[in-house]
Amino acid sequence: MTKNSKITYKEFKTAINKLKYPDSWFWCRYTINPYSGCAHTCIYCDARSDRYYLSQDFETEVIVKSNIDKNLDQRIKRSRTLLPDVIGPGGVCDAYQPIESEVENTLKILRVIKKHNFPVNIATKSNLITRDVDILNKIAKDTWCTVG
Repeated sequence: MTKNSKITYKEFKTAINKLKYPDSWFWCRYTINPYSGCAHTCIYCDARSDRYYLSQDFETEVIVKSNIDKNLDQRIKRSRTLLPDVIGPGGVCDAYQPIESEVENTLKILRVIKKHNFPVNIATKSNLITRDVDILNKIAKDTWCTVG
C-alpha cells in the first residue's frame, strides 16, 4: 500500500456488472471490483485516467467493498439472467492491490465464483495472486481460468 492511501470500508448495493457486450480484450461478460480506487497508481491505467466518474481521488483513497462476497453470492443465487460466463475481477482496479493481503476481498470473490461454477479472467501486476493458486486451479479444472 502506498504511504498516503486512505482506506475506507463501505457496503455496496451491487457487486457484479453485466456488460452489454462481452469484453473483447479480457474475454469477460461480467466485471466485479473488490475495491474502488487503486493504490498502484499505474501511469498507463485507463481507470485512473478516466476515473469512471468516481468521486474519490482514485490513487489516494481505496474503498473496500466490505460486503462484496455475500452480495455476489446472493445476486447469483437470485438471478435468472446471470448465465455462467467469464467474470473479470478488477476491471477498474487491480484486484490484488496491497490492501488485498489484509482484507482478502478477491479471495472471497473467487470462493463464490468457484461455488457457482463461473469461469474467471484476472489481470494483475501483483505477485499476491500466487496466494490463490489452489482455488484458481480448482476453478480452471471445473470451468476456465486465465491470469495475465
